[in-house]
Amino acid sequence: MKNEVIPIEKGEALKRLLDVVMVPWISSEFFDPLIEVLEKTVGDLSHSILRFVPDADVVEFIRNDLIERK
Repeated sequence: MKNEVIPIEKGEALKRLLDVVMVPWISSEFFDPLIEVLEKTVGDLSHSILRFVPDADVVEFIRNDLIERK
């Protein structure tokens, strides 16, 4: 296993966010504003998955990746 950043499409990023914010008892009064925020957030950011070895080296890996993306 190694540290890596895997780019994903906007739709996949939105789907992944929905998977973690949805609860069974969600109402439309909560859901509609939530969807708007998530769509704006996904639209304004780059989308990636971070796969990493669970050790301290991942911190330096993230720093280097952020520098490369500037």
